[in-house]
Amino acid sequence: LAPLVDTRAFTDELAEFVLACERRLVDPEGLLERAAEAGRPSWVPAAAFLTLYSEHLALQDSVDQAGLIVQAGDLLEDRRDILTATAAQVGTFLVDEAQELDPSQLRLLSLLVDGGARAVLAGDPALTIDAARPLVKRS
Repeated sequence: LAPLVDTRAFTDELAEFVLACERRLVDPEGLLERAAEAGRPSWVPAAAFLTLYSEHLALQDSVDQAGLIVQAGDLLEDRRDILTATAAQVGTFLVDEAQELDPSQLRLLSLLVDGGARAVLAGDPALTIDAARPLVKRS
């Protein structure tokens, strides 16, 4: 892959890959498991790259947009006091195009609803790009 590293198209695809993994809550270990299950040894270097990317961000004390959503979910999942306070402060979420929520966004929204926030979602399931999935569990 060395000749491709300097091309804009390759780096764009690599960036999309990293963001897609984060949005779908697929970590390097999960990608390795998927590679083994699917018989896709070519995914192993991708998992190694994902690990290096995460380590690089951590060393720089940085986060990308998709990672920010994941970290917010992690924080709210681990700290019920912050979850409750945040849900109370926000009150109600209005979500348009809800069929486009990715798993990390859905997780964050579900946590906030579980913490007491209300969510009103609007969307067209016929337009979804992913397989049909429940948007928010009712509380």
